[in-house]
Amino acid sequence: MPTQSLQTFAPSLGRNTEFGLEESPASRAFGTLLMMTAWYTSSISIWYHAARFLQDKTIQVERFSTEETGSFECHEEDAAAILQVITSRKPDCEAISALQRAARAATIHAEAALMGYAFYDQSKEISSALQLPVGVSHKCCHLCWLLKKELNDHPTAKDLLLPGTHSQFLPWIPPFGVSDCTLQSLRIKLLVIIRSRLRQERALSGMVGYTGISPFT
Repeated sequence: MPTQSLQTFAPSLGRNTEFGLEESPASRAFGTLLMMTAWYTSSISIWYHAARFLQDKTIQVERFSTEETGSFECHEEDAAAILQVITSRKPDCEAISALQRAARAATIHAEAALMGYAFYDQSKEISSALQLPVGVSHKCCHLCWLLKKELNDHPTAKDLLLPGTHSQFLPWIPPFGVSDCTLQSLRIKLLVIIRSRLRQERALSGMVGYTGISPFT
């Protein structure tokens, strides 16, 4: 199941979140090269898992696509309410704006779309597979990794395989077919992670005075 990652760069955040590069002509050129060769990297990832099973066999390739999603708009009142739940305090304007910018950059990640399709598809070809490697051009975001673990823990799970995670959270829209129960579980895990990181940052900043932080910057 090879695919090209949909988010090598996150322009709304002003930097490449995977490689930590500031936006510049050089970093944009590097990102373009990564996108152009993503299909090759994805194929290598698939081949690593499947080479010993594919000798003398015919491979069928199917094109899979999802409907385009429009820009997701998070209104100021909604952003403030979300931050209030996370931080248990009234958010400032900077934190609200940061969340709104992140929401507008959200997309359906390619690996998440493929995992959702593979998990909920009932065709014999996919349902009978013992392992389902998902070929991506680089390690996935942490939310895609949490989705993989959530789907693999399901009673009717298939063994979804990803090359790893770079541990960054990127703006994310749930893929088609993921159940409300799964999304609720992901929400709980996200709240735990964000609140834990907030506590850690508050503890570190306590010596110089805590003025408030946003988990979305």
